This record gives sequence, structure tokens and C-alpha cells, in this order.
Amino acid sequence: YEGTKSYWQQVLWFGVTYPKNTYFLDGFQSGDDYNYKFENKKAYLTSTDDDYFFVHKGQFDIFNFSRQPKSEHNEYYEEFKRALSFNKMAKNIISEGKFKLLKTNSDEILAYATEKDKDSVITIMNLNKEQNKQAEIKVKKMNKKRYLLKINGVAEPIIKRGKMIVELMPAEVQVYVYSKERI
Repeated sequence: YEGTKSYWQQVLWFGVTYPKNTYFLDGFQSGDDYNYKFENKKAYLTSTDDDYFFVHKGQFDIFNFSRQPKSEHNEYYEEFKRALSFNKMAKNIISEGKFKLLKTNSDEILAYATEKDKDSVITIMNLNKEQNKQAEIKVKKMNKKRYLLKINGVAEPIIKRGKMIVELMPAEVQVYVYSKERI
């Protein structure tokens, strides 16, 4: 599971919807999986007190002059840009809102919301990497009179009074903005 596209998507969308600073330190979020050819070899030039290139697997080293961080996975990079754009658009809700875990009828579904001024960012993740899961998510004041905008995910949810019914593919992440006004 670790190192798969599904895992990458969960880490990415968690990072941009969880109300803490989004800080990307390695190339994982943009699909960088380069293995450095100078790993654990004597450095010809260094900006640190270490004479050897030491690289953590799956992470780039900011002091390693062998290569700029980049990705051969263009679809990862495009989704990375889309996720960061969403984070910027919903910044006030995510950073200033009230975070709360949402109740679900499945222990394999993680659901949470960040709310501010009757607007919410809702994130739902299927933690099962092998099976589709259907879940009921309790969301107070959920009804068809307000607007629900899907940001990420495949299937459309069913909205009922006080809950969302969602179908998630293995390891899928769904992200929604629930608003009193059309976005």
C-alpha cells in the first residue's frame, strides 16, 4: 500500500484539507521517486559538515547537488497543483474553521470536516485498499437546500437529512465543500 498512487492521493488530500500548515518537504507529493546515484558516496562538494551524500529513500535532499526535485509522473504533478489550488481557495475555512471528526457506520472510513460560518470542507477516506466501501456519514444540518460541491472523488453522494451516503473505491479520497451559497 505504501508507495502506491492510492496512498499518495490519501497523503496529498489529507495534507491540504487538515487544518494545520501544509508543508511538503520531500518530492513524494508530486510523484518524485528518483533514486540518487550519489547516495552514500563521498561528496565532491558539500554545504554541511558531512562528507557523504546521505539520502532518505523516497525523499530528496536539499543539500544534494546531483539533481533538482522533479517528477516523471505528470498526472501526480497536475493533481498536486489542483490540490494546492483548492487549499488556497478554501484557506479561510481550513485554517480558521473548527475541526471535527464525523461519525460513520464503518471503522474503515475516516471522515472529518472543518467548518466556518456555515461553510464546511468535508473529507472522506476509504482506509481499505482492496474493497469498495459504502458508508453513512453523519453531518449535522446536511440537507438538499444547501450546496454541495465535489472537489475530489468519483461517485456522487446521496444526501439525506443529517447524513451523506457515499460509495468509495479502494483507498479513495472524496473532498466536498458544503456551503450556504453557490460556489
